[in-house]
Amino acid sequence: MVSQTGLGASIRRPVKSDGGAPLSHLAPSTSKDESPVWSPDGTRIAFARRPGAGGPPRPVLTRAPRLWSIRVASVNDGAGHAVWKGPNTLAGSFPDVAGEANLPGFTDRRVAFRACRDQ
Repeated sequence: MVSQTGLGASIRRPVKSDGGAPLSHLAPSTSKDESPVWSPDGTRIAFARRPGAGGPPRPVLTRAPRLWSIRVASVNDGAGHAVWKGPNTLAGSFPDVAGEANLPGFTDRRVAFRACRDQ
């Protein structure tokens, strides 16, 4: 079972292990994780991660990059790592389109996603 639960400003992906063991989190952090996708063999999950919001409010009319990355985590041990990181530019910001990260799936070696890189 994979689910998203809102915990303050963060979202985590708990995975329920066999035998009713407690929930464990994949690649735990205080970041916002979203758009989970299972690997074809069911051993990994790919997801988009955005840094947690904190600090002073940003001015509403100031445009700033919306940083994000794509991570893959093992369902067995919860360990995860970044497989792609968006550039720190407005064009490299988290997608502002329907479906947002649009992670349709991945294979053993590739993760498919949508990103707008126009300048």
